[in-house]
Amino acid sequence: FLPSSPPEIPGYDFFDYYDSAYEVGGDYHDYIELPDGRLAIIVADVSGKGISAALLTAKLSAEMRFCLATESDPAAAVTKLNYVFSQGGWEDRFVTMILMVLHPPSGEVTLVNAGHMPPLVRLGTQPVEMPGSEKAGLPIGVVEDFEYESYPITLGPGDSLAAFTDGFSEAMNEDEELYGMEQLEARFSDPVTSVVDLGRHILEDVKRHVAGHPQSDDMCLVCVGRDVAPG
Repeated sequence: FLPSSPPEIPGYDFFDYYDSAYEVGGDYHDYIELPDGRLAIIVADVSGKGISAALLTAKLSAEMRFCLATESDPAAAVTKLNYVFSQGGWEDRFVTMILMVLHPPSGEVTLVNAGHMPPLVRLGTQPVEMPGSEKAGLPIGVVEDFEYESYPITLGPGDSLAAFTDGFSEAMNEDEELYGMEQLEARFSDPVTSVVDLGRHILEDVKRHVAGHPQSDDMCLVCVGRDVAPG
């Protein structure tokens, strides 16, 4: 249920990375083409690890596609997903998730945050930000009738964003030192030539920090960049 390759949309580049701590994992990312030309981009982290988390992730993937097909508004889709998921009898299981719906012609991205870390966003020469923390709702599966809110950002030429799971920020070395958000933001701020280089740059620095220490959590990263306008 993970995408076999990033989407191909003129004017945009994508990079994704997934590595489970065990043979299968509970982190999840997906790209879903919507009928009106928009693209839904999802990064999620299911509680738990291993086979049970992977089974729950498969269920989440199918239900997210159903909700996006029946609700054109991203916040309404996540609200429906939460209700459907809460009826599934998953007991104490929950999911943190960020949904990003890209409108390619305008560069507008509508975000809905269900208890997840906000994405890193770099707009022009402005400092890297993590917008929308005040709009973040509860994780999926906590309160069945929770109403989620959306918030917009706009990617101009040369702008980029990165959504990730805590396997990156909490990557640990042999001295039990976390990689940390400050380091992640700093690497996202570094000058690179493309969003693919950006993703690889972050990965290389996390691996340098870990230095072969066994991975303790699933890791998922999705980067989206809008091409620089010609001329």
